[in-house]
Amino acid sequence: MPDLGAARNIVVRLSSVVPGDVHHKIYYDNYFASIPLVAYLEKWKIHSVATVRTNRLYNYKSVTEKEMRKMDRGSMVEETTSFQNLDVHVVQWYDNKIVLLMFNWCGTEPTFKINRYYYVKSERIRKEISCPNIVKQYNKHMGSADLQDSFLGLYPIKIKSRKWYHRIFYHMLDVITVNAWILDKKIKTQLRKKDKIIPLLAFKTALAQLLCSRGSSSSSKRGRPSINTPQPQKKRRCIEARPDGYMTTDELLSMDTLQTNWMQRKVKSKVPDM
Repeated sequence: MPDLGAARNIVVRLSSVVPGDVHHKIYYDNYFASIPLVAYLEKWKIHSVATVRTNRLYNYKSVTEKEMRKMDRGSMVEETTSFQNLDVHVVQWYDNKIVLLMFNWCGTEPTFKINRYYYVKSERIRKEISCPNIVKQYNKHMGSADLQDSFLGLYPIKIKSRKWYHRIFYHMLDVITVNAWILDKKIKTQLRKKDKIIPLLAFKTALAQLLCSRGSSSSSKRGRPSINTPQPQKKRRCIEARPDGYMTTDELLSMDTLQTNWMQRKVKSKVPDM
């Protein structure tokens, strides 16, 4: 396997199990994307679609957001480069901000109409803008992972701890909660009960209240207890059984009989820095 860098090597290693010459498509985000990675995957007839950072595109002069804003939302600019006899396409699409995509199998055509909202003099206006085909394909196959990251950042657990494994545990709780909420939305949508779908914050609040009330006893009423109300039994004190004459005379006590090893070794292990 080639050495394309730490991030790109992850995609190379994971894609090694994908059969070649079948024209599979792989979608990944801008953390992994680079032109040499696209060229390597294309040798195995594996096509790529990814968002990309401008510093990963060699000698590429991107259109600034100020210039794209003059062309209004929905405008796009497509450019093509050649690397190792492979045509790599890059498209800039302006929505709320510039979206930069790199691909080698799909194009901007056909374009689709999507709805966006504008604010004109504090009024919300709905308007249709153009969306390239490559954006639709990326959102279709990669949208779930991006949405989950977005949901995780909305209401994370903010309990601070110096122990690194606590943060991993809290993150896993957030992932489990968000996945449960997404499944709840899908099930209610399939059952045609969209009116019963609740926001993520309300879902996490209800879950927290349920977990906090788990195992708690009902609050007691004021006043005298009713005759029919079962009274809690008092816990009996456990008395340890002792032999007769235990430590009753000084003759049984000596240093030899009372010599016991009470030392308990405490070991503090230092967690290595990650």
